[in-house]
Amino acid sequence: MNKTHNIRELLEGFARFTSGTQGHDQRCSAYAKTLHEQQSPKAIIVTCSDSRVPPELLFDAGFGELFVIRTAGNVLSDYDIASIEYAVSALGVHNILVVGHSSCGAIQAAVDDDQHDTYHIRQLKEAIFPVLRGNPHMTEVDELSRAHVLHVIDELKERSPLITDEIQVAGCFYDLEHCTIDMLEIGRDPEAN
Repeated sequence: MNKTHNIRELLEGFARFTSGTQGHDQRCSAYAKTLHEQQSPKAIIVTCSDSRVPPELLFDAGFGELFVIRTAGNVLSDYDIASIEYAVSALGVHNILVVGHSSCGAIQAAVDDDQHDTYHIRQLKEAIFPVLRGNPHMTEVDELSRAHVLHVIDELKERSPLITDEIQVAGCFYDLEHCTIDMLEIGRDPEAN
């Protein structure tokens, strides 16, 4: 069942990615065609839209393995939370990983706070502002990106009644330059006793 694919397995996929040993038959069109009637992803990934952070490649995942939510700065709108709730309730996914990354342009934009933004960009940055206000001692974008991952986890747990103790929620930070992942919060494994 989906619960057995935990965060550790995602990190094993990342290890394959960094060692150059990734790849399997779930990345071909023949396999993709087998999923036309139903999907059964093993994990939900909430991450940034940044083109340098493709979760399927980072975690060596094929078609149908990940349910991915991507927005600039990995912020959560009502639609994003609804998508996560759909994956939990309709698809039975019990593992969520929130992934932040270094050199995040959305976090940098919130720090710079250009007052001439469009309405929608302003809304995006306002979702990041609580992290800036809550961590006035932090001035580096990467530090704030790490703090934002933890904020997103807390926000998801607070805003969604479906994110209960039965759901494993964790957070990590992907360093683009060094191609490393640091776990920031490791959620309780629902299978552990």
